[in-house]
Amino acid sequence: MQLIKNISIVLMLLSSNILLAQTDTTRTKFQQLTDSIEPMEIDIIGGYYSQDGANSAVTGGRGTEDLQVIPVTFIINIPSKKNNYNFNIGVDNVTSASTDNMDTDVSSASKVDTRVHGDLSYTRKVSKRKSYHVIGGFSSEYDVKSFSAGAGFAVESKNKNSSIDINGKVYYDNWFLYYPAEFRQGVDSAVLENFDHDTYKHSSGNDSRISYNFSASFAQIITPKLQIAITADFVLQTGLLATPFHRVYFNDGINNDGNNEFEDIKSDKLRKREFLPDSRMKIPVSFRFHYYISSTFIFKGFYRYYYDDFGIRANTFELELPVRFSKAFALIPFYRYHTQTASTYFAPFGEHLLTDTYFTSDYDLSAFNSTNYGLGIRFTPLFGIGRNAESKKSDFIFKSLNLRYALYDRSNSLNAYMITLGLGFTVF
Repeated sequence: MQLIKNISIVLMLLSSNILLAQTDTTRTKFQQLTDSIEPMEIDIIGGYYSQDGANSAVTGGRGTEDLQVIPVTFIINIPSKKNNYNFNIGVDNVTSASTDNMDTDVSSASKVDTRVHGDLSYTRKVSKRKSYHVIGGFSSEYDVKSFSAGAGFAVESKNKNSSIDINGKVYYDNWFLYYPAEFRQGVDSAVLENFDHDTYKHSSGNDSRISYNFSASFAQIITPKLQIAITADFVLQTGLLATPFHRVYFNDGINNDGNNEFEDIKSDKLRKREFLPDSRMKIPVSFRFHYYISSTFIFKGFYRYYYDDFGIRANTFELELPVRFSKAFALIPFYRYHTQTASTYFAPFGEHLLTDTYFTSDYDLSAFNSTNYGLGIRFTPLFGIGRNAESKKSDFIFKSLNLRYALYDRSNSLNAYMITLGLGFTVF
């Protein structure tokens, strides 16, 4: 209940127009009062994501990919000299036209789903240079329930110029097997007319997936202006890796113009549910650097190489150039370029061979290039807004505002945009 109360107070602050002036004397008292206090930090992050495309895996690589997501996340960090508690919980409201095409009698313009997720982590500082942490989390949506647990430790050098961070995490996903209409028990896969949706169940049991994630990072301050970090990850997934409601259409010699996804569903072409191996290994390695050009400009660069045993090889480049117009205000333009090869198991609609052992028409596993670019705005008032330095009572202080707009374009017709707003507060 206390968490709900705190969040309610933070939300009320968003509509407050009271800005307290802070003189040099006020700032001095503020510093004296807060020197011995470890403030609780609260971040509220919300946004809107919208995408469209013409390669839905639900309808075999053709059809609408229309999707909208409204995510909201609350993050609470409670620090102390040796212990740190971090808790976040979020809700994503999803509207997906493509998912609704699991059935041929589309019940509405789209499929609506809600995903709830959260995790709790604890960090313990065992010395001036060493710390460890543990974390547990969950996620729940209409067809998948997930649980995760992990641990890690970090070590800094004596001069604080370098650090090593090692982490391990395990995810357990339990899938409810929602199949496309024609693959449900008792339905002829080639006869969809007069299909009785009330007679046949929408799911056919369940299955699971386990993911093991290991990560090692090394960070180094090269000069007062240059910092670098190298991260290597190893991911091993076992269990159900195919999505149960993805269709795949085969090259069986029957022509189909596929003008829209509904004709594709009712096509006489041979089709099956997506089928992939029951294990997958992923190895991404990344390099990040920050260079302090001046008090106005900071240059941030990122590169990642990705490999997996599904046959995908990928390269990602990212640049960010924060421009500080004052100590409180900055603009952050960014650009990201990604390119990858296709999975061995991918083929477009109607191009899989009947002799293929594994098959998917999910364009996330295809060869493509993509760009993600946009602009961020950051406002961080030096001493915050809302603090009454004369009061010794606990107060909420507005500390930051981050607004970000991004456009995403992919070479296989998928495009999207996202608006994100983040508000940061401290509680004394």
